[in-house]
Amino acid sequence: MKLLYIAGPYTNPDPIVNVNAAIRVGMVLYERGLFLPHIPHTTMLWHLIEPRPIRYWYGLDLHMLERCDAFLRLPGESTDADAEQEQAAIDGLEWVPFMSLPPAAVAIWRDRDVFHDHLVG
Repeated sequence: MKLLYIAGPYTNPDPIVNVNAAIRVGMVLYERGLFLPHIPHTTMLWHLIEPRPIRYWYGLDLHMLERCDAFLRLPGESTDADAEQEQAAIDGLEWVPFMSLPPAAVAIWRDRDVFHDHLVG
């Protein structure tokens, strides 16, 4: 199974919402036997235990990107996801278009605003 790096917005609209959605997208891809996902958003949990500056985590993510076979860019504005996308292109990773994902995965990411609204009331 190919190791897939899943890049996307982290802070906008909300880190919790984006981490939740990225993990759920990755689970759909894994459970359907399509990819083994690497979800850099999950460094949020690592950061809770061993806090580091945000640049530390982005550097760690770029090291992981070097080991991946394929790359998925989730929609939304993100300077760091853009940089990861550029690096993935330089490294020649297989590109996985967002719209080629199973509809359930696309819906999870697109509906994250509904989850955000639920969280903030």
